[in-house]
Amino acid sequence: MLSDHYYGKLSLERSFWLGGLAQAITVRGIAYLVFILSNSMSSFLGDPYLTIIYTALTFGLTIPIFLFWIVGAFRSAFRTGTSSGAWLWPGSAIVVLTSLCLFEVGTVYMESVPDISDAYLAAAGDPEWPSGSVSLRDHNTVVRVHGHITSALSGLVRKTLEIYPGVSTVILSSPGGRLGAAEEMKKEFQLRQVTTLVEDECDSACTVAFLGGRIRLMTSAAKLGFHAFTQDGEITDDQDQSLRDEGLRAGVSKEFLEQAYSAKLSSVWYPTPRQLAASRFVTDVISHPASVR
Repeated sequence: MLSDHYYGKLSLERSFWLGGLAQAITVRGIAYLVFILSNSMSSFLGDPYLTIIYTALTFGLTIPIFLFWIVGAFRSAFRTGTSSGAWLWPGSAIVVLTSLCLFEVGTVYMESVPDISDAYLAAAGDPEWPSGSVSLRDHNTVVRVHGHITSALSGLVRKTLEIYPGVSTVILSSPGGRLGAAEEMKKEFQLRQVTTLVEDECDSACTVAFLGGRIRLMTSAAKLGFHAFTQDGEITDDQDQSLRDEGLRAGVSKEFLEQAYSAKLSSVWYPTPRQLAASRFVTDVISHPASVR
């Protein structure tokens, strides 16, 4: 039956309607299974290579199935029109199939190209951003992390903490960066039970890393900026909910988290030090960094 469909031997009704329904169910099922598989990988969020594999696997499996249906339905439509001489139904089917092809090309371009391009930049260390830095202070007990949070900076932080196990405080100064890299950084802080401190500013993904501190401090002049996280310009509700859940487990108030991850990217929310302390996102507000030395 599959070969009959491919070579246009089936009736147009069966090829178009039943074949179309079968391919739609199959394609969506494959996409869902690949999505579930990717979410089951704990390292997926921070690994750009897995993003490329996930995208290539999804479209690599679904596009051939879609094309198989399209080719067979096209052949059936031309055979039906040629043999009967009546082109109203076959012609309508051809118009619909052509439109679906154009729509699929647009979908692949809009969904896969941005994802793969973004993953490539992440894998390359985000060269469009200035390089971040890690420096040691106070007899190698304090680490200062400065710059955009990338996979490279996260890896550098991890290596520094491995080499200097006596580090007790990590100072964060960042405008944000990669959410996956920030998550990896947060896990390192939680593992080593360090204190996190913001002396000046910590925005976006930086606040995710900051939450990994066993004790979380900020100076009275510091700022922490929050917004809803996006991918390809769209708010990622699942990821925002995951961040809310992690915040709740860290003891942060639900009301604060709802507001923090509901703000739009264009309007970063900077809560006051009093709000941050009251919500328990910050353990304490200190007057001077020397208070933690």
